[in-house]
Amino acid sequence: MSPTSLTARSVVEAAYAKQAVPPWGSRHPSVVHMNMLAHSRGAAAVAAHQLAIRTAGELPKSPIPKTRPEPPVTRINNVRRAASSTGSGPLLAPVLDCDIGKPCLVLDLDETLVHSVFKPVPNPDYVLPVEVEGVIHYVYVCKRPGCDIFLEQLGKIYEIVIFTASLTKYADPLLDLLDTANTIRSRLFREACVYHEGNFVKDLSLLGRDARSTIIVDNSPASYLFQPENALACDTFIDDPTDRELYVLLEFLEEIRNAPDLRIPLQQWANGTYQAGSFGGNNEKKDVNGVVWDENINEEEQESKR
Repeated sequence: MSPTSLTARSVVEAAYAKQAVPPWGSRHPSVVHMNMLAHSRGAAAVAAHQLAIRTAGELPKSPIPKTRPEPPVTRINNVRRAASSTGSGPLLAPVLDCDIGKPCLVLDLDETLVHSVFKPVPNPDYVLPVEVEGVIHYVYVCKRPGCDIFLEQLGKIYEIVIFTASLTKYADPLLDLLDTANTIRSRLFREACVYHEGNFVKDLSLLGRDARSTIIVDNSPASYLFQPENALACDTFIDDPTDRELYVLLEFLEEIRNAPDLRIPLQQWANGTYQAGSFGGNNEKKDVNGVVWDENINEEEQESKR
């Protein structure tokens, strides 16, 4: 993004410019390793993070429903705790029955699914009024090519969570427009992030989901500083109508959903060693424990396959 370009975020948050905490947080260009985590959060935090990874297999298994219920037809927000700094326990409520057995897909919003600006643009997908200090500003939003099919298709095989560093007053009404099919199960905004060295970090360990079956898709490495092994990086979207990033990621995410530990194909994808079809492709549905899902048998029979 050009340093002189005027984004909707900069306008919406003009009232916060004098705060000690930057409204958006800086975009660091590289992944910070565990030594930086130790420096900022202490050795105990690092030890706890490493322990969580080592003991991931000890998480209780979710009971498989006898029949998979239909997904909700109206908007929901399956969030138990909206802010990371208040309360205790996971940010997300337990997985809905219709999503049991699905991996958790955490999606960024700005520059990943959409691009928003304050300045009028030709043919925006949405024009969103946002109030700042009593004044209504209009935000012009362009969806990334493939955004609709990306959400629709992956919502069938993943539990979709939007996790954005944007303010609720801007992101929530935008998501109402974006998610007409109610594929998004949970919405987490800036207050759910952890502020760390000028960045709003999305700490996946706070979600209450198994690390082996959780992926975050984000254009900013700063967003996944604490769990880079769970990240699927994507290019930043501004306004390129020929962009095909979501189509590429859609195919990859469909292919790897059956992997017993999603961090393995994510690492292979990142270092260029991933081979298509090596994790079962689209032919089999598996639960988070790696058991093939068969909708034609009951719960007892499914449990006997474990």
